[in-house]
Amino acid sequence: MPLMMDSPAVANPRVDGGRARRSRSVELRGDNVVSLNLPREADRQVVLDWAVATVAQAEERVAALQARVEYLEGLGMEAVQAHEHLLVSYALEQLRQAPDIELYGPEAEARGGVVSFNIKDLHPHDVASILDQCGVAIRAGHHCAMPLMGVLGINGTCRASFYVYNTVEEINVLLEAIGEARRLRRR
Repeated sequence: MPLMMDSPAVANPRVDGGRARRSRSVELRGDNVVSLNLPREADRQVVLDWAVATVAQAEERVAALQARVEYLEGLGMEAVQAHEHLLVSYALEQLRQAPDIELYGPEAEARGGVVSFNIKDLHPHDVASILDQCGVAIRAGHHCAMPLMGVLGINGTCRASFYVYNTVEEINVLLEAIGEARRLRRR
């Protein structure tokens, strides 16, 4: 069965002839990337070689992409962008009120529907676990940007993403859950 490149990448070092395991810049544990540092072009190519899919999988993904494009065209991309901007602006405005929350990234006008943050003295994975117990799902970790995290001097961030299906009320639930994480930290 022919293989082709796919995005988002699915790390599968078995398909690269073992080059990833010999790379000095990629540390693997099982099939998971534990650390990533890409100073050499050869190492960058190893990472690119991991992303594979079959032709049938690619055809399914193309059909799904077509449906998403048609849905978004129906909404109107200006409306999608305006809604994202409303949600991100509100979230940033509320999060800035807490002195122990560090925000990452540009102002709302230059963002998509993503807010990255940390709570002082709490690991991002701990924050994500606390929020999960409150019924709120966020991402926490390096977000495929380990070199950037190293430059920033942090071990990761919390990332909340907003899109056309999210509401201001859901952001309020997120903010309440973040408040709970902050309260637990103070105990």
